[in-house]
Amino acid sequence: MRQKKWVVTPVIVQQVKTLVEQQKDMPFVRQRVRRNLAEDKPMVEKLEFWKQLVVCILTSRQRSGPDSPVAKLSGTAPFVLSYETCAGQADVVSYVKGQLSKFGVTRSTEKIPAFLKANLEEFDSGLWDKTSQELEELRAKHDQRAERRTASFIETNYAGIGPKQARNVLQCVGLTRYEIPIDSRIEGWFKRLGWPFEYKLSGKGYCHIMDDN
Repeated sequence: MRQKKWVVTPVIVQQVKTLVEQQKDMPFVRQRVRRNLAEDKPMVEKLEFWKQLVVCILTSRQRSGPDSPVAKLSGTAPFVLSYETCAGQADVVSYVKGQLSKFGVTRSTEKIPAFLKANLEEFDSGLWDKTSQELEELRAKHDQRAERRTASFIETNYAGIGPKQARNVLQCVGLTRYEIPIDSRIEGWFKRLGWPFEYKLSGKGYCHIMDDN
């Protein structure tokens, strides 16, 4: 299916420029620009990757603003769902459920523990080594094709991760420059600008959205 033609008017251009101007000096934006647009990309450590993977699973399909239960859980120091902590549990599903309950997370409370258990088992059975190799190849290449390939690898191999979350993970570890996490809020914003969305935010449709626009 091909998308209908999107006519980008001067009004739309100005709206986008206004948004960029409003946000460009936000500390979060400046930090993301410094890290993700740097020529020397950071090497991704195992524990950091696991944390960002977990945070992206936690924030999927639920409110994650600064005062949300998910944000409070994600901001714990030490992180209560760290790789070391989860790996040390005799019953990781019960442990994760307990932490979700403790912090007041009420959505996906059955799915999240199952996702983390499955990912932990795969992580310890060689998946981290394969992931590390993919991340290192991306760190060396700096191009969109490599970013998309790595995002596809993460989406395919990790439970609870879709195309948006895969790109979020890569963004959070500082390795993305071209591939953009697109969620329903961004979809809504584009629709208000007149973009005729005809693809679903999943699978090939997700890539079509970025390629066609």
